[in-house]
Amino acid sequence: IEHALVSHSHLDHIAGLAYLTDTLASFGSQRPVTLASLEPVVEALRSAVFNNVVWPDFAQIPEGSPVIKYRALIEGVEQRLGDLWVTPIPVTHTVPAAGFILHDGSTGLIYSGDTGPTRALWEAARGLRGLRAVILECAFPNRLAALAEVARHMTPDLIRRELGKLPADVPVL
Repeated sequence: IEHALVSHSHLDHIAGLAYLTDTLASFGSQRPVTLASLEPVVEALRSAVFNNVVWPDFAQIPEGSPVIKYRALIEGVEQRLGDLWVTPIPVTHTVPAAGFILHDGSTGLIYSGDTGPTRALWEAARGLRGLRAVILECAFPNRLAALAEVARHMTPDLIRRELGKLPADVPVL
C-alpha cells in the first residue's frame, strides 16, 4: 500500500490506518504510506490522531524512515497520486469530507464515503468519459431518515433522489 485516500477523519473511516501504520512499523517498512485528502482532513489526522496521544506520530517514527507522510490535495483539481489521477470534491457531512473522482486516463470511478445530498460531486462528474461506477455509502435505513439528515448521511431514499444528479448509465454501488 503506497497511498490511502481518506474521505474524512471520523474513526470508522480511519481506524484501519492505525493498525496499518503499526504493522508497517513493526515489520520495518522502508517506504511510507501517503495519507492524502483535503487539507482539513490531513490536518485532523496529523493533529488529532497521529499525535502521540491517540496514536504514535508515525510521520516522525521510526526516525529516518517514517511510516507515513501526508499530502494535502487541492480541492477540485485533478492531481496525480501514484498511477491514478484524483480529483477531490468537498461533500456534505458534519466534518470536512471529500468524494473522489479517480481514473487512470481511460476509465475511472467516483467514490464518496459519508455524505448527505450533494451537488458539487455530481457536477464535477458530468461529461466524464470512461466512468465505470459510483461507490456511494449508505449509512442509515429509511426509518432513520431524521438521524441521517442531522448526521449528513445517506438513506436508500436519499440515494434514489441523488441518482437523477448522476451521469446516465453508470452503475451505482
